[in-house]
Amino acid sequence: MDESKLKTKSKPKNLILIGMMGSGKSSIGIQLAETLKADFIDTDQLIETKYDLIVNLIEQKGEEFFRNIESQILQDLNQEKFSQNRIIATGGGTVLRAENHKILKQLGLIIWLKAEPATILNRLIKQKNENRPLLKSFSEAEKLNKIKNILQMRESLYAELADLVIDTDKIKNQNDITENIIKYFINGSLQK
Repeated sequence: MDESKLKTKSKPKNLILIGMMGSGKSSIGIQLAETLKADFIDTDQLIETKYDLIVNLIEQKGEEFFRNIESQILQDLNQEKFSQNRIIATGGGTVLRAENHKILKQLGLIIWLKAEPATILNRLIKQKNENRPLLKSFSEAEKLNKIKNILQMRESLYAELADLVIDTDKIKNQNDITENIIKYFINGSLQK
């Protein structure tokens, strides 16, 4: 890859990953950051470092409180003096607030990592992370239904915001996903 193209590219300033939990935002984001020699920021990790586990915040203070923090984190990222050359993985519900849409668009190129509900559930089960609010105290069938319902609410928002959609059910290899994103970033399309 010709990295000089990355340095002279004025837009976008950052790559923003959106999508459901389990869609691969963190793992793809880390790989993109390593490949592009960029900083990786996970908004959920920022929240948990500064406040508490997201599941605890939602249980103790409510989802509205959590969404306020999430919006503030985005605003802070957008106001940083040198807010470029970053890969930013957002929380799955970041798209729920209209005020976040403008900020996301200002931050950079938005990539939706799309996945089917069954794929999301399988990935989440493999992660064995019970700190995710979605996975607390549900049977597998209930978790799948919950994922379907959440995705149904968010899918049009993801689609509306995305500059690029990567279907991770069709492109399963993480290296191929990263390569497609970089091609789009450099060329403005997936063409060679």
